[in-house]
Amino acid sequence: MKGQIFAFTGKGFALGERLLKILDRQGMSGELFGYGRFMEKKAPLDSYPLKEQVARVFYKENLLIFISAVGIALRLLAPLMKDKFEDPAVLCIDEGGRFVIPILSGHAGGANDHALTLASQLGAMPVLTTATDTRGVWAVDTFAIKNQLIITDRVMAKEISGALLEGESIGWSCDIPWEGSLPEGLLVSCSCRLGLTVSYQLPSREKTRKKEKILYLIPPILCLGVGCRRGMPPERMKEALEHFLSETKIDRRSIGCVASIDLKRDEEAVLCLMDSLKAAGKFFSAAKLLSAGEGFTSSDFVRSVTGVDNVCERAAYLVYPRILVPKTAMEGITFSLSLDTAYQLKF
Repeated sequence: MKGQIFAFTGKGFALGERLLKILDRQGMSGELFGYGRFMEKKAPLDSYPLKEQVARVFYKENLLIFISAVGIALRLLAPLMKDKFEDPAVLCIDEGGRFVIPILSGHAGGANDHALTLASQLGAMPVLTTATDTRGVWAVDTFAIKNQLIITDRVMAKEISGALLEGESIGWSCDIPWEGSLPEGLLVSCSCRLGLTVSYQLPSREKTRKKEKILYLIPPILCLGVGCRRGMPPERMKEALEHFLSETKIDRRSIGCVASIDLKRDEEAVLCLMDSLKAAGKFFSAAKLLSAGEGFTSSDFVRSVTGVDNVCERAAYLVYPRILVPKTAMEGITFSLSLDTAYQLKF
């Protein structure tokens, strides 16, 4: 993570230097820029004019801090803002270091959490204005970001937050473990108007048919093991994956990793698959795949070509040692899925 700090007075610049040290202790790098009528631009020496510099870093960094009046920050940010799920976290701090105010992306971008942390380090007062925080109500977007969950419907997320603020109960279901107690307002197996489900599986036909108002949060905790013949057309790979996911009822957004043998590191179909899934890639040598042990579906043909009897299951297993879906073959393509059992939701 990286922070960009903008100061407009000498006193504010000194506070910015303190903030750089605080960010460093938190494992974040940072840059400090000084602007103002009564001071020369101080750091870095090759920085751009103020508006241009803010625009350059707005969607590249995780955190922007303005040591200034809130109005100055807002005038600079107004032309750049899109929505709370894309905008970075933005804080405003007075030059005396007395108040730390999140002004953009308090939940999704983590501005509120940053404000609380920096305020405690500065001996300042955090000024949180988001309704869920001021009233101590659980926020679904904060929960999703904290647990790296994919929010499938932003409108529904807003509706659920609004319902919780009004004291309405939300039905809760989850097919993975979680730590801690359910927050107030979430009820297991509740026949509620709105529901919240954390799952790597596609909604059942029954729920789709009933058009239940459920917000699905998707954890990217699956690894897709892949094997294929050399020169497999990318379009054929894409079609095979869609069929595989449909048959297994797995949401494609839950796949965070694609794994295979190192012979496939430059295979166009595999690379296109990774790109379409927005997933990381992991490739293993034949010897490493063999080290996964026994008990995998064996193929003499695969062994004769690759030096190992099974690619997709073994590769998936080396990433996460619990096979969720065993080897599935489809005309020169094989898939397998493994599950990250170490992952737990945290409230």
